[in-house]
Amino acid sequence: MATLAFEAAGGEDTSKVMNLAMASEIIHTATLVHDDIYDQSKLRRGKPTLHTSVGLPEAIIAGDYLFALGFGLGGRHDDPGFSSASPRLAGA
Repeated sequence: MATLAFEAAGGEDTSKVMNLAMASEIIHTATLVHDDIYDQSKLRRGKPTLHTSVGLPEAIIAGDYLFALGFGLGGRHDDPGFSSASPRLAGA
């Protein structure tokens, strides 16, 4: 969706937004992992949640890793606006 929005706004080189697109998806996945833990959900989309499959400590570490990976990818973007917004997004 990020690349489609970029193209719709007149952008031509989607590689410029690829890190942001990947970062947003990875961060979203991290929030789902942590949300399932917080809510003690057993299923997500009809399949066992990560913490029920691999264990609670492993799922917490995996979710944390995904946050770090996502914010790291976003930090590589040329737009300083994203990098400066990252700490505010993390606190949201």
